[in-house]
Amino acid sequence: MKKIVVLMCITCMALSLFSCRSSCIKLHKADSFFSDFKVEDEKVYIYCTLFIENQSNSEKNVAIKASLDNDAKNGLLKEAVIDGYSVDGSTKIFKLQNGESQIDVVFIGDYAGTEEKINRLLPDIEIIEME
Repeated sequence: MKKIVVLMCITCMALSLFSCRSSCIKLHKADSFFSDFKVEDEKVYIYCTLFIENQSNSEKNVAIKASLDNDAKNGLLKEAVIDGYSVDGSTKIFKLQNGESQIDVVFIGDYAGTEEKINRLLPDIEIIEME
């Protein structure tokens, strides 16, 4: 009986350590928002402010992508999925401390010829945890 209890405790501890693997990083979509966009030098710059929560106990490095299917169909962007960069354009990797962070991000894509954004909604955001 004692072995079973010890085994159950070890199993629970292991599950709690690994359960956060795919869901420790959460975007608070209700608080996040699209700010503005511009077209310059054949590039489209889409500015957003994201509120992201790191629920793990350690710093995480993430990449951020946006899916803008309607803007690609409308001719603003050549590709629907574009990468997020720091606002100064220096990096695509964002460091998240434990807890909630406000991240200003610019998504940069190739201009397709139509200088019109379909809407001012936050794009679909994908947060990719880096190893």
